Amino acid sequence: MPKELSITDLVARVDGDDTTKQVAAAERLCARAAHECMAIRDAGGIKALVNLTRKGSPKGREEAARALGSLAENGASSKIVEAGGIGALLDLASPSAALALGSLAE
Repeated sequence: MPKELSITDLVARVDGDDTTKQVAAAERLCARAAHECMAIRDAGGIKALVNLTRKGSPKGREEAARALGSLAENGASSKIVEAGGIGALLDLASPSAALALGSLAE
C-alpha cells in the first residue's frame, strides 16, 4: 500500500505543473477536508485550489471545486472567499462549482 502524502506534499502537487498529479492531489485534499481542514488551510491549500479552478485542466478544475466545497462545509468559507474563491467558482460554472458555492452560502 502506498504511503499517504502529507498535506504539504499534496498542496505542492496542486501547485505543480503535472496535471495528473494536480487532479490526484485535489481528490486527496477533498477526501481529507473534513478531518484536516485547518491543516489544508495552513499549508496554503485553499489558495492552491482556487488557483487550480482558474488554470487547471478541466478535470483538475472540477476536483479543485469539489475540494473547495468540502472545505467550505468544514468551516473554511471565509478563507475561500478571501482567496477569491467565489469569482473562480462562478467562472467555472459547473455542477461541482455550484455545489461549492452552495456550501459557501451556508
